[in-house]
Amino acid sequence: MPNDLILCGLSHRCVSGALREQLFLENAQRQRGLAELSAFGLQQVLLLSTCDRLEVLAVSESGASVEDGLLSMIADWIGVPGDLVRNSAYSLRGSDALHHFFAVTAALESQVIGEPHVLGQVKESHRQSEAMGLSGPNLEHVLQASYRMAKRVRNETSLAQRPATLAASALRVARDLYGRLDSRRLLLIGSGEMGEVLAAEFRAAGLEHIQVVQRRPALARAASERLGGHYLDWTEWEAHLERVDILLLAHGSGQFLMERGQAEHLLKQRRRRPLLFLDTGVPRDIEPDVNDVEGAFVYDLQDLEHRARAGQQAREEAAGRAWEILAEELDNYSREAQLGGVDSPLVALRRHCEELRAEVLADGKLDAEAATRLLLNRLLHAPSRTLRKMSSESPDAQAEAERFLKQLFRIETGKGKNDR
Repeated sequence: MPNDLILCGLSHRCVSGALREQLFLENAQRQRGLAELSAFGLQQVLLLSTCDRLEVLAVSESGASVEDGLLSMIADWIGVPGDLVRNSAYSLRGSDALHHFFAVTAALESQVIGEPHVLGQVKESHRQSEAMGLSGPNLEHVLQASYRMAKRVRNETSLAQRPATLAASALRVARDLYGRLDSRRLLLIGSGEMGEVLAAEFRAAGLEHIQVVQRRPALARAASERLGGHYLDWTEWEAHLERVDILLLAHGSGQFLMERGQAEHLLKQRRRRPLLFLDTGVPRDIEPDVNDVEGAFVYDLQDLEHRARAGQQAREEAAGRAWEILAEELDNYSREAQLGGVDSPLVALRRHCEELRAEVLADGKLDAEAATRLLLNRLLHAPSRTLRKMSSESPDAQAEAERFLKQLFRIETGKGKNDR
């Protein structure tokens, strides 16, 4: 286990809603941050910044002074007092840092478990570190292991299907209420990942008018560009509600953005024209009593999940299996380190076998007998071809290879299982 691995950061789990909005750094800010980390003496480092978290993952053999320096830099980047960051942040080393980073990469630490964006954000941060010469063998080993683990979670559980299932449920609710969606207007408030996932699905379904509002203009501008919409100033959004058909909230500040009194006034202005509220905030952005207002149709994530018949039990089962996969991959990482690290032939062989196993499991239609037979065929295909080629080119080399195989796998030719 990499005792020289260190992770420091802040996330939605430990900061207020207002501070959470400061965690996102634009591309130029991340580049400057990486340059500072390099000047600080870190030569293998990744800087991950999303709407939910700001984390530094680094390889360092130094002690607590490194953590103090990292937390000070994080405070400078987001423009808050250092004491506030130190009181809220987490600092992890070794196996704890690895466990946390694996969970982040698999979207097990996200506000909405299984959300699809974080893996892409990790990979983008990886590319940025590589471009600035701040990757290296130890960090690369951690990242490649986290990608394999995330792929297994995606292929072997239904966790990644949850956002798509919630989006399909939201579209069904909207169509039941409005019919065609192309002429409808959607307003997205906040920077939560699930909010943007739903907005993107509405865009793909034909909805043409999307507006985005967030406290930080840079976040609103970036989200509106991704969604093909427009962005508003934070002070303007309430004035636009009379023309909105779908109000999608993803702020999660801990304070209601829509209370019952506001909703009653709004629906009265709209002459009771229906308004669909989709609340993806964690915690919720809409006061529960709003659902009692005539003309207000309020759905939070649990409501959408229940309509999709996914249910909490299925989600918890998928998450439980995902955590099991994470534990298995942590063990694999530890074994790889004992076998000589990422460049070891034994590590490469183990990885090759695991990739073949994942391909067979991804089929999902094979029973145990068919799956194991297919896996054996794929495992033995390349060695069999190589032995046949050696036989035609050099009988002596073939005989030597066969003797090595017998020794490697402890094979006694001429004896079956029942002869032993």
